[in-house]
Amino acid sequence: MKHFYKPVLVYILFDLIILILSIFVLLEWFPLTTATPYDKYAVAALYYFVLWIISSYFFGRYLPIKKRKYFDALFQVLYVSLFVFGLLWVLTNTISVGEYSVNILITYTLGVFVINYLLFAIVYAWLYAVEYDIIITPPQIRDTAQLKPANELDEVSYEELCSAIQEYSGLKVLNFLMKNINLKSGNTKVLFSTNFFDLKAIPNFQFSTIIHLPRLNDTLGINKLFAVVNEKLADDGKLVCCFESKSTHKKMILQKYPPLFNYIVYAIDYLFKRVIPKILFLNKIYFIFSQGKNRIISKAEVFGRFYCFGYEIVSDKKIGKINFAVAQRTKQPEPFIKRTYGPFIKLRRTGKNGKIFNVYKMRTMHPYSEYLQIYISMSLS
Repeated sequence: MKHFYKPVLVYILFDLIILILSIFVLLEWFPLTTATPYDKYAVAALYYFVLWIISSYFFGRYLPIKKRKYFDALFQVLYVSLFVFGLLWVLTNTISVGEYSVNILITYTLGVFVINYLLFAIVYAWLYAVEYDIIITPPQIRDTAQLKPANELDEVSYEELCSAIQEYSGLKVLNFLMKNINLKSGNTKVLFSTNFFDLKAIPNFQFSTIIHLPRLNDTLGINKLFAVVNEKLADDGKLVCCFESKSTHKKMILQKYPPLFNYIVYAIDYLFKRVIPKILFLNKIYFIFSQGKNRIISKAEVFGRFYCFGYEIVSDKKIGKINFAVAQRTKQPEPFIKRTYGPFIKLRRTGKNGKIFNVYKMRTMHPYSEYLQIYISMSLS
């Protein structure tokens, strides 16, 4: 990054507005020991404004936002906040510049940082808006993806497999799998855990069916799982997965707790497990601490992911609190750019004289539901 560059003046103007409004709110509503806060803090606020603008310039905050990645922009604000706070704290404690409250300095710096973070979250959610106008590719047949025949399991191995499935998922799940899948076939693979190294080690086209018994709610890297299995399955192979749907999760919470209190619990649960994972930067923190466990996933999102990664739903059934889905591989995964499902979506529209322009709207659809046109059409036919 160049140390000297032409700053975007609008960014400086926004910074000044944030700084002035923040100091006004702080001095008006924060409990202070002085009766004349504006007289006392006017000079200090001016120093803060100047230091903030200068340090923001040298940390590159006034470069065009499209030239900066989200985390770079966020850390630039963090570095500026720490630098200005540290410098003013040192000056306050080493040079006689007046008696100022450290709590005021901390609160003001934190407030300015939070406002900047929220603004960046909105701006980058707009920049990263998912484009819903997608092109679905037709089914594809690979030239060398023929199934490699395998011997059936002997009776002892078959009974041990059925026993393990029943112990892990229950008798009803076993009956569902026996009805839809040939468990005795040597071309059927049952996974009791998600280990991507084990998945990648599976020979290509060795299996016609792969059954993934761990809940997708506890799987970190669902898209990676679907993509790797797509590569391993023979043409027309099947993937079986299970998950607890968002509606089931909500119903369980509302039934578990007393009225009124149950909606408070659900609101908190929804905030931490559904909203925060969709917010830039906070989603990284969420997955670091949760490791992707006990996520809230809607049925539309799971089915949309299936179609996005080259599968077609063959059958699905709810067993107890868990939804099971049998999906058949039909093609390669759709051309995929990492999709960030924030609050906005982007739609391409044709205007006057055939000019293409983008329309931005608040997102009301479930993630990946844009891939469900085929499933919806088949369900209604």
